[in-house]
Amino acid sequence: MSAASTHSGPKGSFIWGNLPEFGRDPIELLERCVREHGDFVPLRFVHRRVLLVNDPAAIEQVLNSRHFRKTIGYRTPFMRRLFGDGLLTSEGEFWTRQRRLAQPAFHRERIANYARTIVRFAEEMLSGWRLGETHDVHLDMMTLTTRVVTMSLFNSDVPREIDDVGRASAAVMQTFTSHTTHGVFC
Repeated sequence: MSAASTHSGPKGSFIWGNLPEFGRDPIELLERCVREHGDFVPLRFVHRRVLLVNDPAAIEQVLNSRHFRKTIGYRTPFMRRLFGDGLLTSEGEFWTRQRRLAQPAFHRERIANYARTIVRFAEEMLSGWRLGETHDVHLDMMTLTTRVVTMSLFNSDVPREIDDVGRASAAVMQTFTSHTTHGVFC
């Protein structure tokens, strides 16, 4: 990735690199990187160098490449237990087979149907909101996403047990975030 050698990024600390900033507020760091440094931004997390890619064509090229090697964070036993051997964690020929199996779900007509489902469920969610109420937007978005995915992929309403799944998912994501920001998966 020669882009890393021709672009600058945020300096970070001598030992930890950009890990402390990422741990405090990952979205703010990533937005600032793109705003101040462009679409290709080198970062360092302790000893691991990464390249933040924000250019749509380059992202598509990476996502469609069977030769792209995922970071070690996605190749850990924890991630395999969490996500199985799917597109997120697999590589090489196995990844290519998985991608071909998933590809029909992303055809233009299907995406249009997903959009209608997203709008319908978002409108339903918002109709239940009242002026002056406080909402956990993260939880609301997770619920909305789960409803959309369940309807779009399985043509089914969300089962009643979804709240249990949501709480379990939140706990897993909290553990993952904690481990990631403390260098366990970097």
